[in-house]
Amino acid sequence: MKHMNTSAIHISEWVASLDVRKPFYLAIIDKEGLLTFTNSRFYTEFLCSSDQPVHTSFFDLVPQRDHSPFKDVLAAATLQEDPITIQIRVNNGLCRWVKWEVSCISGYGQPEKYLCLGYDIADEVQIKKTEEILGLNYQTIVEDMKVGILLQDTDGKIITANRQAAEIFNTTLEELYTAKDLPVLCKPPPGDPLSLIRIPLPHGRYRTLLCSWQPLFQNAQSEPYSVLCTFQDISKEKEFEMEAQARTAQLAEYRLTEQKGIAEAIIRAQEDERTRIGHELHDNVNQILACGKLYLSSLGIEAGKFEEVKEKAMEMLELAIEEVRTLSKAMVLPDLKKGGLVASIDDLVNDLRFCKQFEVNFSHCAIPDLEEMNQSKKITLFRIIQEQTKNILKYSLAKTVGISLHIHNNWVRLEIKDDGVGFDPEKIRRGLGLSNIYERTRLYDGKVRLNAAPGNGCCIIVTIPLELSL
Repeated sequence: MKHMNTSAIHISEWVASLDVRKPFYLAIIDKEGLLTFTNSRFYTEFLCSSDQPVHTSFFDLVPQRDHSPFKDVLAAATLQEDPITIQIRVNNGLCRWVKWEVSCISGYGQPEKYLCLGYDIADEVQIKKTEEILGLNYQTIVEDMKVGILLQDTDGKIITANRQAAEIFNTTLEELYTAKDLPVLCKPPPGDPLSLIRIPLPHGRYRTLLCSWQPLFQNAQSEPYSVLCTFQDISKEKEFEMEAQARTAQLAEYRLTEQKGIAEAIIRAQEDERTRIGHELHDNVNQILACGKLYLSSLGIEAGKFEEVKEKAMEMLELAIEEVRTLSKAMVLPDLKKGGLVASIDDLVNDLRFCKQFEVNFSHCAIPDLEEMNQSKKITLFRIIQEQTKNILKYSLAKTVGISLHIHNNWVRLEIKDDGVGFDPEKIRRGLGLSNIYERTRLYDGKVRLNAAPGNGCCIIVTIPLELSL
């Protein structure tokens, strides 16, 4: 790290040795920005007022938004040897951008001192020409811009405005300039130079404006004495944006409805196919096997082991008939129109109890309330119970199973709980049975909550809104 001891260097001689062919500003400041030395050019341009003290804070000469970056440069200069370059505005930013080279020049153990060497990015001829053009053509430049411009003092009084600003605020220039109670329209929000505001118009309409604020400072002042604001009317762009958002939402809703329709069609097709196969098994295969049983029972005695063969054949046929009956019962769509949802669940519960693998408890709310649901929802709930009880039979080793079906606040709530071995939902892939449960529930904008853990059984809760009529 390179530090120069200012006590060993005569600053005036050092300044005199610099290349004077390119005008420069020079200042020495402490870490708080207090000016301890300046060259004549710095003093003339920025501190020339007779009542202005020489020892002014450097930060009084730059816009507020540039304070933090410049402080970061000072901190970084303390830690490195080479100068650090930064470009900031000086003298309230009017046409004067200065490139500064900042170096730490304090000795070890001494308070930090920083040498700031600056050059105008635009030369003096360019700066004077810019000021001259702005002075002569200010109104023309302001009026030709496609944005509203207002310059207000801290009390809200209009200093200058263009015609576009009057049109944006739905008034005239005369009314704008002579307004007695005009609020400080250009008051910037804290830390935000850009903002959107809405102003009321006749007939309940609004105009959306993109606003940019720039506080203006006099030399060596920390408080702004005026605020320059530009307003751009983006009402049409905002309307287009809102219209695009609405169309996107409509498209998303249409796609969701379409997906639901497809899912419902798939489920109905599956149910129709199950019904067809179930009836085929029951009406065709079952009858053929029954006829085979009759033929075997009518055979005469023609061999020594005939009775044994006959008995075995009869057992196999009876087993086949029972298997087909069980399969057809599982696949055929339950006739909920006759027996109803609760009766169908009761039949399923009785079949589970007959297996004697676990104890089953079924509770429900008033039957008429449940039967008011449309047929497709009742079938969905019944199929979910079938899927989950099948999973319990295959995997859970449970001793008790509870099925609860109730209606509360326009939602039907189905809970199926067991005390089996449980599982970790994060580690076990969702199988076809659980996937069907989630898919059937999603079709009706329902929700599925799965609570399971190794050794703590499994609880699945399905909730479906009643108002949908899919």
